[in-house]
Amino acid sequence: MKIFLIFSLVLISSIFLPNVFAESYWGNLDVKIEKAERIWGEKADVISVKTKITNNDKERISIYYFYTVLDDDRHREFSTSNYFNLNDKGHTVSEQQCPWESSIELNPGLSDDAKFCFEVPKENLTFTLHLYESSPDYCKNPYFGSCQEKAVRVNVPPPQEPSKTPATKTPSTPSVTNPTSVSNTADISIAKGSSSPGCETTSSCYSPSIMKIGKGSTVTWYNTDSAAHTVTSGTPDKPPTGDFDSSLFMSGKSFSQKFSREGTYPYFCMVHPWMTGTIVVSRGGEVLGNSIKTDLVPPKILQPKDITEKAANGNGIKVSFNVLAIDDNDGNLIPTCNPSSGSLFPIGSTKVTCSVSDSSGNKASPVTFTVTVQSPKTEIPSWVKNIASFWCDGKIDDPSFIEGVQYLITNKIIIVPVISSDGSSSEIPSWIKNNACWWAKNQITDGDFAKGIEFLVKNGIVNVNTSETTQKTTESTQNTSKLQVIKHEASSDPKILTNDQFKKVFTEPDKYKGVWAKLHGEITQEPFISSDGTAYVFDVKEGDSFDITQRIWLYSKSNPGFKENSCLVAEGKIQGKAQATLMLTGASRDIPLVNLEKYNEISCLDAKFPPTTTINVNESQTQGNIKVTLKKIEITPQHTRALIAVENIGNPDGVDFYGHSSAIIQDKKQFKAKLLGLFTVKVPTIESDIPMDVIEEGWVFFEPIESKSFKIMFEGIETSKGWTTQKFSFDINFN
Repeated sequence: MKIFLIFSLVLISSIFLPNVFAESYWGNLDVKIEKAERIWGEKADVISVKTKITNNDKERISIYYFYTVLDDDRHREFSTSNYFNLNDKGHTVSEQQCPWESSIELNPGLSDDAKFCFEVPKENLTFTLHLYESSPDYCKNPYFGSCQEKAVRVNVPPPQEPSKTPATKTPSTPSVTNPTSVSNTADISIAKGSSSPGCETTSSCYSPSIMKIGKGSTVTWYNTDSAAHTVTSGTPDKPPTGDFDSSLFMSGKSFSQKFSREGTYPYFCMVHPWMTGTIVVSRGGEVLGNSIKTDLVPPKILQPKDITEKAANGNGIKVSFNVLAIDDNDGNLIPTCNPSSGSLFPIGSTKVTCSVSDSSGNKASPVTFTVTVQSPKTEIPSWVKNIASFWCDGKIDDPSFIEGVQYLITNKIIIVPVISSDGSSSEIPSWIKNNACWWAKNQITDGDFAKGIEFLVKNGIVNVNTSETTQKTTESTQNTSKLQVIKHEASSDPKILTNDQFKKVFTEPDKYKGVWAKLHGEITQEPFISSDGTAYVFDVKEGDSFDITQRIWLYSKSNPGFKENSCLVAEGKIQGKAQATLMLTGASRDIPLVNLEKYNEISCLDAKFPPTTTINVNESQTQGNIKVTLKKIEITPQHTRALIAVENIGNPDGVDFYGHSSAIIQDKKQFKAKLLGLFTVKVPTIESDIPMDVIEEGWVFFEPIESKSFKIMFEGIETSKGWTTQKFSFDINFN
């Protein structure tokens, strides 16, 4: 079955993807409502509907554009809207609540989540969700004929005003030091100042941070801070669980949630992710085992020293080390390190990251150290120069020289690093003979001549076939074929402020004078150059949102030459504050000033969306005339991205590759490809119609996933003699 599409999406201006005309296939599509919530607004509310769409067919289901309508029992229709349009109308919703939804492709037996939002009047009505395969006007016009539709009833909470904190009421805060007390109703205060980091060190962002209640009890959170917050089930390092979500509620407002099921419910603020808390629901008010932990002190890993070793050959060397952690309850602990002690370390520098948790689940701040493996020295006995001299003078021919060098290497008379051969050739480049002549006359060093010998080995002109060398080369090849998983840990040095920690500087820049900051971000304007130095406006906001409140001044006495939209990691001391004028409005305000002392230019993709995990894959698959190489995968809190290369290896009519047909499967759930948002960076993507013998490289983006095993799938289309779909599937297994 061949399935093609028309896919278009409007992001401020229209972005047109290739037009491939065919009919969408709906098959045995099952649509269920998982959750419907009403989000309060001043004049109108927003209804957010979360659906679970399942393919119960034997064929793949492809829906290339969702035309979604919500109608009520008064026969009024409301069109779907997204977070950008809703915020433009005065609503406060996140991209997670009201994302862009446009298409879905599901293999048999798989499910995917889809969310849709609608602006509706403040009336208590019954609604029905309609999904059409084409425009509703088209579908309902008898002249054009009917089209496929799915309709599902939606139960939506009635409209209500958000509860306000009573003027005379002080929220009750059961004592954290008495974890055995149980209540049927409970109040939690969102502490003043919790919008800046710091409260997490004393577990006081939500007060109390651990609340224990009986089954059927209701918890109310009161926002006593001056900033807006959310109460969202889950933890900041993973997608929300969907058990409850307050959406954004302002200062002086409150949010209530009834808990009807037993269990432990962690939650956090999506705007300020350092704010975390836990609700523990017990049956009939009794204690559920030891679900409240009284040990809140994490262990500490003792910082190891960097290690330097010298390799005996080009394969590297196995390095052992000991790392120790201490804990107030568990005593000595042995951290887990990656790479582990005793691993084979390649030539060069490798960062080792160690982590550990105690028996109560408290995680220590990870530590890193560096293992440096130095290359073996090339050794050439002086009498070997005679052979080079004979070859230079024409007393022996090329094959004899090659045979002699091979004998010297095989019998370890000449010792050079073991190098994998790139191929086979019988022709010696003329420059190598020149090197031999110069070396025989002592005009160049042993090391320079050795480079020529290494070239002969690398290109298969000299074959080194001892059993030991063959074994080591095989071992090296096997090691490079394994996935390389790199965890990116934030700096654990409390004396260095990184992007998350720097948020507290914006409120009181002068308080942090002299503190060292290490920040990644983007230069947003052309530099301001004067006789005193150069100043840059530096945006340190991560993610896709547009926020001018997280910009600082970078000042340098010299002119590093950065241009607008340059991205870098900048380091230096905070010098206080300086005034900046907002070009859009002309308003002035003080922003932090950092004296630029060290920097490293990076990609803007890494600056805006720094990865928490990088998986170096470097695997290729060929189907028909299409070769796909999966180079690496990076997991971030905002998305998952894959860098791939697509090559047309033999189709003169060209091949097509569509990123939106890609998908990730993890735990039987499908994560579809997505576009980056509005306020983001430009990245290379794969274009359609790739000519023969051309390689295109680019990124494909998906919804965020967890750092564990998954499958990633791509599709290409060949257009010669009809349309042929070629499928590619890579299994990413974490060990």
